[in-house]
Amino acid sequence: MAFFTTQRKETGSYNTKRTKPCRSRRKGKIYNEKTKNGKLTVWGAYERVILAIQNARKWADSTCRAYDSVFYHYIAEIYNNIEYASLTEETAEQIWSSKIDIFEGSDAQDQRARSIFVSFVEQACRAGLSSMRFRDLAPFVIPADLSQLTVEQLLAVREAAELCKWRPKSLTIEAEIKIYNELIKRASTQGECIALLVMLLLGCRTSEAAGLSFGNVRKMADDLYSIERREVEEQSSRTVKAGSKTASGYRLLPLLPQFYDLLEERKRMVQEYMEENGYTDLDIDKMPLACQGTNLLTRCTAKEMNRVFKDICIDVGVEEGFFFEAEAMMAIDKEAGVEYENTVVAYILRHQAATELIASDASRAAISVLMGHKIEDPNVKAFDYANADGQRELLHILMQRPLYRYICGATDIEQTTLEKGQSAVCGGSTRLVVQEDEEFDLYIDTLEPYDTMQIQLEGDIRLMKKDARKTTALPYQKPSGLSMVNAVTQVVTEAEENVRAGKLADKPVMIAQCDDPLSELMTIDDLQINWKPQITNGDGDPIADSSEEVKMAVCEDTLIAVLPGGVLKEVPKKEFVYNGTKRARRDEKIFADKTIDRVKTILPFSQSADKIVISREGTAWYLLAEVSAEEFLQADAWEECRRALAAGGIMIPCEKDADSLICGAKNGDIVRLPADKLCAWQGQRQVVRIGEAPLAAACFCKEADDILLISEKGQVLRTHVSDLYKRVDIGGGLTKGMQMKKKTDDRLCCCLVYRPKRSLTAVSQQRKLLVLRGDSEEKAQLRAQGHVGEGVCLVRVEGSDRLAEVLYTDQAVLLLSDSGYAQCRDVSVLREKGRGAKGIEGMKRGQIIRAVCAKVK
Repeated sequence: MAFFTTQRKETGSYNTKRTKPCRSRRKGKIYNEKTKNGKLTVWGAYERVILAIQNARKWADSTCRAYDSVFYHYIAEIYNNIEYASLTEETAEQIWSSKIDIFEGSDAQDQRARSIFVSFVEQACRAGLSSMRFRDLAPFVIPADLSQLTVEQLLAVREAAELCKWRPKSLTIEAEIKIYNELIKRASTQGECIALLVMLLLGCRTSEAAGLSFGNVRKMADDLYSIERREVEEQSSRTVKAGSKTASGYRLLPLLPQFYDLLEERKRMVQEYMEENGYTDLDIDKMPLACQGTNLLTRCTAKEMNRVFKDICIDVGVEEGFFFEAEAMMAIDKEAGVEYENTVVAYILRHQAATELIASDASRAAISVLMGHKIEDPNVKAFDYANADGQRELLHILMQRPLYRYICGATDIEQTTLEKGQSAVCGGSTRLVVQEDEEFDLYIDTLEPYDTMQIQLEGDIRLMKKDARKTTALPYQKPSGLSMVNAVTQVVTEAEENVRAGKLADKPVMIAQCDDPLSELMTIDDLQINWKPQITNGDGDPIADSSEEVKMAVCEDTLIAVLPGGVLKEVPKKEFVYNGTKRARRDEKIFADKTIDRVKTILPFSQSADKIVISREGTAWYLLAEVSAEEFLQADAWEECRRALAAGGIMIPCEKDADSLICGAKNGDIVRLPADKLCAWQGQRQVVRIGEAPLAAACFCKEADDILLISEKGQVLRTHVSDLYKRVDIGGGLTKGMQMKKKTDDRLCCCLVYRPKRSLTAVSQQRKLLVLRGDSEEKAQLRAQGHVGEGVCLVRVEGSDRLAEVLYTDQAVLLLSDSGYAQCRDVSVLREKGRGAKGIEGMKRGQIIRAVCAKVK
C-alpha cells in the first residue's frame, strides 16, 4: 500500500461555499512562504489553496480549524523552507519518514496528518502549483515475475484479469465527453493532454501520439488540415524514430478545425517561448506537439501520459478497478501486453475511436486506414487517402462519431412518430411520439453486455410490469459488415416481419439500441444481457412500475458503523426498499465499498438531541446536539470517546423531560443516576463504578415510569423507577437488579421505558423478527416484580440464538447485519404475537447486530 493514499470524495457535509478560510490559533513559529530563491514553500502553497481545500472537502468550521492546526504544527514543520514544486512522491515520503519523531509515537496523529497533506497536494495540483499527485489505485503492485506473489495475491490477479476480459471495451458517451472537456481544460498546464487528445480524436497508438511534432501538421486545402503520422517515440525515452507497427502505420489523418486551432495556438506559444529564451537555433517543426507538463521543449513519455489519464479518469468517474484489472490482464497475457504497448490505460482512447468508427457506415478498408491496421482489401492502399478528397472522405467518417457531433454542436435528437402496427428502430438518442392513451411496446436491445441506457418517459405514463427484463441479442451470424447500420437493418426487417405475422401485439413497437455498439468486428451468437435501463420522467425522476409499486424507507438518524479494526465510519445516507410482505427479500449492501464486508456494530447518532456515550467501564462523555457526526468522527477532542465506542461502549440520546438515567451491566446489576447532574458537565467523567461485568444498556426515564430490563435469552423484568434508589450524584456503584437464570450464559442486553399500549418489535441475532402486541388490557400487562428477580419470558429464543434489539416502532424497522447488509421490513403487516412466541425470518444474510426505526418515504 502506498505511503500516502488519496481520499476520493468529500468527507464533510458543509455545503456552503466559504469566501475566506477557517484558520486555527497559530501561536509560536512563523513559517516562510517563499524560499531564498523566491519559490513557493510548502507553507506558501498551503496558504494559497487552504480555502479551496476546505470548500472541496466540505469540512465543518471546527474541523477546518482542527486540521489547520495539524498542518501548522506538523506538516509545515516537516517541510519547513522546502520548495513545494521540487517535491515528488518519493522525496515527500523520504522527508516525512526522516522526521516521523515529530508525532511522538502517535500513529493516529501521523495518519491524520498524512490524510490532510494528501488533500492539500490534490488541490495544489488542481491549482497548477505542482504536478505531484498521490494515487493508490491497486491493492498491491503486480511484479513482472508473478512467482513473487502470495497464493492470495496470485488469485486476485487472475480474477482481475478475467474481469478485464468482460469489461466493455468502450467508454460511455457521457464519460467520453467529460474526458474530452477535461483534456481541453488541462492542456495549457499538462502538455500530455495534447497526445491524449490525438489518441481520443484520431485513434493513434500511444507511441504514435507521443512522437508527433509541429512539423507533422499539413495543409491539404483551404480550411482542411491533417496530421502526417511518420515517427513513433522510442520506448521509455523522449526521442523519436521513423517507423510503424504495420505497413499502414504511415498515414494522413484529418483534423477537426477546433483541434487544429488548438494546435496552432500551442505552436505560437512555443515560438514565443523559444524567442524569449534564446532558442533561436532550434527548429519549431521538430518541437513536440505534446510536451512534459509545462516544459514546452521536452517530449512527454507514455508513462507520463498514463499518469495524467489516470487522474482524469478518476476525476470524471471512470472506475478505478479498471486500472488494476488492465495490469493484471497484461501480466497474465503477455501477447496482450505487446498489443497494448504495456500502456493499456491510455490505450482505451484508441479503443474508443475504433468502437465508434465500426458503428459508422465506413468500409473496413477506410477504418483500417484511420486506425493504421493491415488493409485486407488488396485494391486499397493508405496513400489512396493521402489527398484532399481522401481526407474529406475520412473526415466525413469521423464526423459520424458522437464525440465529433458533440464538439461541432450537432446533437439534435431524432423524433419518431408511430401508429398501430408500425415499428421503428433507434440506434441512439431519439424522441418517440405515440397517440394519446396509446399503449406501445418498447424493446431494449444492445450489442455489448455491459452497456447502459437511460429512457425518459413524459406525460401521463403507466409503466407496466416486465418493462425492463433480461433479453437475448439477436444472433447476427454474418461476420462481415457488422456495423450499426447493418445491424439496425436486420432488426427492422425482423420487427416488421413479426408485426405482419401477428407475433407482436397490435400496438406500436419501438426497438432501441444504445449509443455504444460493438468495439470490434466479431460474430455474435446468443449474447446474454443482464442489465436494466434507467427509466425516468422528463424531470429525471425514476418512474415506478405501476403494477408493483416500490416504496422506499430511510433511517432519519445518522448511522455510525464500528468496523472490526476499531475504525468508526459513517454509513452513507441511503434509501432502502421497503419490504411490505411477510417474507424476507433480497438484502441490500449498506456500503458501496466492496472491501467492507464485516461490521462489529452500528450506532444511531441523533442529530436533534444531546447524547451520552458510556464506555464498558462506566466512563461517560456528554455530546451536545451541535456536535455533528462528521465532527465527532474526525475531531481530536472525541478520540477517546470513539475508542470507547469501538471497544463496546453505548450511545443513547438524552430525553429533555427525563430526571433519571438507568445503567445496567451485563450481569443484571443496575444503578439510577440523576439526569440533571449528567447534563451539567461536558467532557469526560466517571459516572458509574462497576464490578467485573461491563455495562451493557442504559436509558433515560422519569420517576413515574416503569422500565423493562431484557436479557439476551428473552427474559424481561418490569421495574418501577421509583423503587430504585436515586443517587445524589454521579459516580456511584451498581446494585442488584435483574438476576440471570442459573447455569446459563444469559446477559442483560436492553433497557427501555415500558409503554403498555405500544407493540414491541424484537429482533434476534439469527435473523428472527417478532412483533409483540401491546398490553392494552390491565390483566394482560407485565406485572412489576421489584427491581430484583429473573423476570418472565418475553420472547422464545432457541439454541445459541440471542436477542439483538428490542424497540418500539410503528411501521418500519431497518435490520442491519454484521456482513454489511440491511433489509427494511414493514412490521404492520406481521401478525402480532403474545409473549413467549418465536419469530419469523427477518433477513437473509449474516447475523443481525442492530435494528433501528425507519421512515417510509
